[in-house]
Amino acid sequence: MEAAVNLKDTAYKFIKDKVLNCEFFPGQEISEKQIAETIGAGRTPVREALLMLQKENLIEIYPRSSTRAKRILPEETAELYQIRKLIEPTVAIKYKNQIDSIALLDFEKRFDAIKFNNKLEDERQFYALDIEFHQFIVDTPGNARLSYYFHEIMQDTYRVGILSMLQHRNSPRKDTQAEHRRIIRAILMEDDQEIEAAFIEHINHSLLSSLETLRNEENSD
Repeated sequence: MEAAVNLKDTAYKFIKDKVLNCEFFPGQEISEKQIAETIGAGRTPVREALLMLQKENLIEIYPRSSTRAKRILPEETAELYQIRKLIEPTVAIKYKNQIDSIALLDFEKRFDAIKFNNKLEDERQFYALDIEFHQFIVDTPGNARLSYYFHEIMQDTYRVGILSMLQHRNSPRKDTQAEHRRIIRAILMEDDQEIEAAFIEHINHSLLSSLETLRNEENSD
């Protein structure tokens, strides 16, 4: 039983990493057989892992047809960013006194430490830190359901960021770093109006960048 669970977990992590990092491109068909052969498992743990990822909206399963990495649609992305603009400023303002100031300053330091050399691994590091930062803010109330839902939203944000890098677009990370710094400073100063303005600016810029990436992807099909 333990071995079967481990194989399912191995398959889950293997597939999820490839979906998030666009090694399985959005819309690309995924072969259960090939994955099973690659990780040395049977089809059953792979199928179970795919079902888990379907629940996370990373996989689309079409019965008796195909299994694919979930496409990222512009209209759905716009809706997700609209939700972010409702959630993030509200949480930060309401719970600003509970957000760890030392942790915020540490995030600022970590953002500043990331280098700009257009290597894919650095891009992954940057977008992973971006997700970690925003998740940290939303986790503050200790609402497990909210945290889980927001985590799903940010997974698509990460995928679009990697897509942008793969398209060899100019990285907006320097602007993004400044926007993160503005958010951090606004929270530390406990300035509600500045907190809201900083989040809205940052999320809107991210939305525009994401929509441009997705438009370019559609035009390349």
